[in-house]
Amino acid sequence: YAKVSRHGLIPNLHDRGHNTRFNARDATWLFLQSIKDYVQNSTEGVAFLSQKFTRTFHSDIQSEHNEASDDDKPEKECTIAELIQEILQKHAQGINFREWNAGSAIDEHMKYEGFNIHIELDLTTGLITGGNPHNCGTWM
Repeated sequence: YAKVSRHGLIPNLHDRGHNTRFNARDATWLFLQSIKDYVQNSTEGVAFLSQKFTRTFHSDIQSEHNEASDDDKPEKECTIAELIQEILQKHAQGINFREWNAGSAIDEHMKYEGFNIHIELDLTTGLITGGNPHNCGTWM
């Protein structure tokens, strides 16, 4: 799942990276908890955070990703630690985007507004909030 991260989020629907969906905020937090549990309980420990992997997406912006893919640019590589930093930084800055390929091709039952993703950090409480009545927001 780290390979198909985008916008500081881990997808809740994968589709082999073709129509990846990012409309469940808690997928990212479950992913981070899994990393924490693995680091604490594996013999690999914190060395796991230095493990490199190749990113599927060249950019959070679809046109930039498509252009980079078309130009055969080298794949983007990063470590687990770098991804964690990116996730936390993007959540702190706020996440706002419309899902790529929004429409019936990726979800024939989703309303127009459901493809809009909005996540923000409440600086007063430290809580992450977001979503709208038309998308998942959570797996719970």
